[in-house]
Amino acid sequence: MSDEAKNEISTEEQVETKVKWTCEIPTITKEKPWTVGHRHTLSCRGDSTAQLAEPIKIIVKLPAPQKSNAQLPKEGKAVEPQEDPTKDFALKILETKNIDDDSGDFVVTSYKPNKYNNIEIILEGAKGEQIFVEPMSWQVTSVLTQQNKNGFGPTSPLVLEMPWFYWLGIIAAIFVILLLLGSKLFFYLKWKEQTRKIESFSTALSPTNQFYKDVRSLNSDYKGDAENSVSETHAKEYWQKLEEQFKLYLVREFKVPAYQLKNSLIVKKIKKKNSHIWNVRLEGKLNRILAEFEKGNNIKDTIKVGELKQMEKLCQEFIELIKKNSKVGRVK
Repeated sequence: MSDEAKNEISTEEQVETKVKWTCEIPTITKEKPWTVGHRHTLSCRGDSTAQLAEPIKIIVKLPAPQKSNAQLPKEGKAVEPQEDPTKDFALKILETKNIDDDSGDFVVTSYKPNKYNNIEIILEGAKGEQIFVEPMSWQVTSVLTQQNKNGFGPTSPLVLEMPWFYWLGIIAAIFVILLLLGSKLFFYLKWKEQTRKIESFSTALSPTNQFYKDVRSLNSDYKGDAENSVSETHAKEYWQKLEEQFKLYLVREFKVPAYQLKNSLIVKKIKKKNSHIWNVRLEGKLNRILAEFEKGNNIKDTIKVGELKQMEKLCQEFIELIKKNSKVGRVK
């Protein structure tokens, strides 16, 4: 027998000994088509053979895509058949659910959208043993819509919505700014009103001369021509009038609203506005005068005439000291 005849017989025996199975994917339906990346069950049945060793993989016999005319080889050159280099993505085993001598179930997926018709498949075990599968047909659709495939045209700039706390922060900042402006406006108007009132107490005479004139007028009203001193019945009223005239002197001399401030604030504001002539001595005298006036106003009994004279003397001493300091610029 010739060598060619022996080779033909050997080839026929190999073809006859090929194990063939039939596989299907029952989980694919019209209502549930196969999309890229989704998992399905590949069920295979066929001839009994030795069980495939795991891990099992699928070999897909997928022809290469047809070339365009520009890519075709020139005449006279042999064209070798080629396979699609991406064939391994067409059908891939993720998990072997069960495998025995004549059947197997596998979890498979596909990463390549396409319509596959009569594709040859081989199941190959870890030791290289193979089971040939009858040609299969299946279809895998893309998860992209037609718009995704065609791309997107020019769009307007993306506008991001600000979170609610961003707008709340802006509103709070605006509120604080308005509050500050409102408070500044309020105190400015209040200051203007005080300034207007203070200016309304101004006279043609100097503050010192105006105080002495007002005190003489008090003496004329309460002592009279026949009396040399204020009667005890009018002492309290005279005391209050003297306090009023002294505070008006402070208003005219230092431009502070002494008529509506507490004693501590009167001293504080005068000290702040007249630091160039102010010292401890002046502060002590003014504190004593204001404290004595307050003490006399709180007395329920009548005020003694001697206390009135003492109070007039304290006021005159303070006023003369201020007059002296205004000329020198500082108390020595």
